[in-house]
Amino acid sequence: MSSRFRHLPLAAARPVLFSRPWGGRRLPDLYTPWLDISGIPISEPVGEAWLVADHPECESSLEVPAAFTADVITLRDWMKQDADWLLGTRAQPTPAGRFPLLLKLIHATEWLSVQVHPDDETARRLGEPDVGKTEMWTFIDTAPESLIIAGLREGVSRQEVVEIIRRTDREIERYMQSRRPRRGESILIPAGTLHAIGPDLLLAEIQQNSNITYRVYDWDRVDARGGRRPLHPEKSLAAIRWDLTAPVLTPGETYREGAVTLTTLGCCPYFRAERAEISYSTDFFTSGESFHLLLSFAHALTVRALDCTLTARPAQAVIVPAGVKHYQVEGAAAFFRYYVP
Repeated sequence: MSSRFRHLPLAAARPVLFSRPWGGRRLPDLYTPWLDISGIPISEPVGEAWLVADHPECESSLEVPAAFTADVITLRDWMKQDADWLLGTRAQPTPAGRFPLLLKLIHATEWLSVQVHPDDETARRLGEPDVGKTEMWTFIDTAPESLIIAGLREGVSRQEVVEIIRRTDREIERYMQSRRPRRGESILIPAGTLHAIGPDLLLAEIQQNSNITYRVYDWDRVDARGGRRPLHPEKSLAAIRWDLTAPVLTPGETYREGAVTLTTLGCCPYFRAERAEISYSTDFFTSGESFHLLLSFAHALTVRALDCTLTARPAQAVIVPAGVKHYQVEGAAAFFRYYVP
């Protein structure tokens, strides 16, 4: 690796697409103009694009300013060689030494499974290789009939829920809180929350760097060979946090910060999510505390730091390391910003 790699000021991550039985073709269509997706047959539905990932199942390749290296490196390389510069004083690597967050786009044409993710302590207790998984969704596109279910209804019997989960019964849906999301709304899903994403939804998901999912119910779905995806009733019961209230949708809280209109979409100990709107080239600051992940879904995004400029394509994430302390987003723009609070 070139010595010029040290203290890299900017990078744009190359998305990786994943086939999912509940997906469609919107994500391949979005990225086809510039991303090689020849490995995914046209007959396979695509449900996820991993935009920023440092996980054994996907390590993002990075496009970097030409002044540093002509080679495409990975986020794993960056973490190994310059983690302090990348992460800053607040963000911490996972126990396995990996980048702490994972950023995705999700497109659903059918219901995802009813599922739950463990928190950090439960993941450790169950011997999982990953940390727990708290996540947050921001809805980019919805349909009038779109639904999600998240959390249990007030007053439901815990014993009834346990029995339904053990029999892997569709009736679990009746015990969960349904919501009808609108474009621009967000919802924070703490680890331990039963949930499912419904059809006709496109969303951005920021989460802990984990790929642990315990399926409670999969809508009796079968593949072309008649097979079913495995369910995990006992692990699900170990992971559910019975003390959590059902999460709610929110349009966020909007305020002005200098020349920027910021909307706080969600916040937890693991991440803060914001929507930023600017009318002209504007300065932003990491202050050395945390990396910033920037994502513009509809338009290209041009970012400048330490005399280097990088333009990301629509729906491609930019990683600004904490060490640059100050960067500029050029021109009028609206984008999501994620960092460790």
